Amino acid sequence: MSLFSISALINTISIGLLGIFVYSKNVKNTINRKYALFCFFVTFWTFSYLLWSLATSEKTALFWNRILMGGAIFIPVSF
Repeated sequence: MSLFSISALINTISIGLLGIFVYSKNVKNTINRKYALFCFFVTFWTFSYLLWSLATSEKTALFWNRILMGGAIFIPVSF
């Protein structure tokens, strides 16, 4: 496991927990819901990055790279 994989794992866990924490503080608040959605998309993106960096074959790496870019599209939209 490389340093990039470890940083992606830490980012995935921390952003995911932060989104859950903010959402659970006030479910009815629109800002909390929007921020939780943003955190979900960043978590999806970093999780895909993690699996891309851990891929052992070229075909698997290409698949996770495409999923990674698909998740990255929604980050600016939700921001």
